[in-house]
Amino acid sequence: MILPMTRTLVPLGLCALLAACVGPGKPASQSILNENRDLRGVIRAQEVRIDDLTRQRNALERRLQRSDVDEPLAPPEPTAGTESERSARTERVLERFKSDSDVEAEPAPDGFRFVLRERVLFGDSSAELTEDGRDALRRVADVLRGRGSRIVIEGHTDNVKPVKASSQEKYPRGNIEIAVARALAVWEFLAGEGRIDEPRLAVVGYGPHKPRLPNDSERNRYRNRRVEIRVTDTR
Repeated sequence: MILPMTRTLVPLGLCALLAACVGPGKPASQSILNENRDLRGVIRAQEVRIDDLTRQRNALERRLQRSDVDEPLAPPEPTAGTESERSARTERVLERFKSDSDVEAEPAPDGFRFVLRERVLFGDSSAELTEDGRDALRRVADVLRGRGSRIVIEGHTDNVKPVKASSQEKYPRGNIEIAVARALAVWEFLAGEGRIDEPRLAVVGYGPHKPRLPNDSERNRYRNRRVEIRVTDTR
């Protein structure tokens, strides 16, 4: 029996169309998939780069926020140098404060120190800075700002315990607590108005435990009541 021609040609045409779409199309589809995979890789790399740039921008913005935009800080002195160069820097500081009646500057191992008496910085058994004390610390900050140095603020007292009832109530631990409070007051001024980076500053309260002179006279006790700012050049 012979089937009509139309019934035979239609299935053959469909087969040819399917062969054209499925058979030869496989390599083209795989190529598209490969291109898509490559593009996804490029996009991921760009996203990582964008994240890196964003972190760098945020870090720069934080640095700008911490900087003083109104008045540029003095340029830092070079931190590298020979022993003679470091000695020369110390000599310049000592010469600058040679005639200062409120701030004593003296050489110290690996640097120098400032010595400020109780009468300059504070009242009796007080940890609140006087106006004379703030003026003295401004002169100190002008020297310390921009230097590559570590700064330790030491609070010292004599061995006489506070006698005022108000002082005993405010500082129940006595001289050691007064020493710490005074060192912190100096730290707060230098880090704030003095515009000195906080990581450079450290605070310690010795109280009566590191006297310069024996506490056996009023004159010696007067010299023991002090704040020392020890400056060590970093290398």
